Amino acid sequence: MQTVLKNLHSVPGVIGCLLIDDEGNAIANSLPSIYDAASLKEISTIVAQNVEGLQDYTGNVVSLDMRFEHGRLIAKKMPKHVLVLLCQPTINIQLLLISLNVAINKLKPLVLMQKSAPNTSQPPVQEAPQAAPAAGTVRTNDKGIILTTRVLENTSDMSANSLIGPKTAAAISTFFHGLEYKILLLQNTKNGKSVKVPVKIISNDPNGNYDGIIGITPSIAGDLGAKNGDDLVITVSTSKGFFG
Repeated sequence: MQTVLKNLHSVPGVIGCLLIDDEGNAIANSLPSIYDAASLKEISTIVAQNVEGLQDYTGNVVSLDMRFEHGRLIAKKMPKHVLVLLCQPTINIQLLLISLNVAINKLKPLVLMQKSAPNTSQPPVQEAPQAAPAAGTVRTNDKGIILTTRVLENTSDMSANSLIGPKTAAAISTFFHGLEYKILLLQNTKNGKSVKVPVKIISNDPNGNYDGIIGITPSIAGDLGAKNGDDLVITVSTSKGFFG
């Protein structure tokens, strides 16, 4: 399925693809890593609800075309599933529809095979806890930068809710290909809780006290259920909508 979805990226203007079932569950996707599990769930639920609502009033729904300020969402109905594409506003819809029909014809048998396949999955293996990173180390995963929590004291600079050093800021910029940002999405790796916060970059950190570290206020720490030393996955948030 991933190969079929990724092939749609050959159409100029396609940002990513998402296959969901009629209940709003994400089945497969080829979206950029900035779209985390919460974003996928939000998109899936909105699309499924809109398709269901339109079918109640208009009968069989073939497709949806939802336009936003910075992008476009195209949803194509399949039997028991919906194929969703996040696109740039300038997408050539005629060219897209040709590739979309080809992709759907390839996805239909794959969906049936997945549904009929026996469930042989094993419980996830618990990973051994990792040691705290060495000073100056910035770790990554497939979603973003992993930083260690430092809960700020009330006497610290609370103006932006989160603080990072210049080396960490450069690492985030490099990971997200130079994307400018003023807001970060923080996710606690222990409980999955996430929150968007304004970030302030410390102009001078000669001793590297904030290398691989993110300082957060007690209030943000409470929202995340995080304490000193906890790992947070950091991704760039550029807007309140789907299109960053």
